[in-house]
Formats: sequence, C-alpha cells, structure tokens
Amino acid sequence: RIVGGSLHKFNIYGNIKYNIPVSKMITPYIIAGLGYFVMGNDDSKVMDSIGNVTKLFNVNEYAFSSNFGAGIDIDFGSKIGMFMDVQYLIGFTENKITSIPFRIGINYKL
Repeated sequence: RIVGGSLHKFNIYGNIKYNIPVSKMITPYIIAGLGYFVMGNDDSKVMDSIGNVTKLFNVNEYAFSSNFGAGIDIDFGSKIGMFMDVQYLIGFTENKITSIPFRIGINYKL
C-alpha cells in the first residue's frame, strides 16, 4: 500500500460525442477522444505486508492517451440537466497506464 507523499494526474482531452435520442428527457451517448496526460508522484513510499517501507523515485510521466465510453444525459427542463458516464482511458506509456473514471455532473445550457 502507498504511504505518505502524493500522487497526481492531469488529463486534457478532445472528445467526439454521439447522441442516441430515445426520449425528450433521456439521451444515451457514446464518447471517444484523444488527449494528453501527466501522472506522477512526490515523496511516495510503499509498505509491504510485513511493514517494510520503500521510497519511490519521484517520477512524472507524460503521454498521449485515448478514451472511449458511454453515458446518459437527463434533461430536467429548458436549461438544466445532468449527465453520468463511464470511460476507459489508456495512456500510451511503456506500461500502458489505464483508468476507468465514473463521472456525474450538472449541465447548464446557455
């Protein structure tokens, strides 16, 4: 397990979203994109099952990445709605960093 220090990750993506309208209120969608990310650690340590602690090297990785996923938009009225989606992100590093974020949020139409 990781003890002490900090881990950080920053992503920036350009996405294409394809809506699949099923009703006036609910719109499922698929999403895919390309981007760039930075991931690293600062002064992190790993503890094994016996309690031995090993310091990790401070490393930052920079890589191109891609993502794809699916979600749903829910329209509550003329300007407000919400969204929920899950995506699979792949960072093209030597060991292929992956993550599966789940997002939920509010949409406001201008």
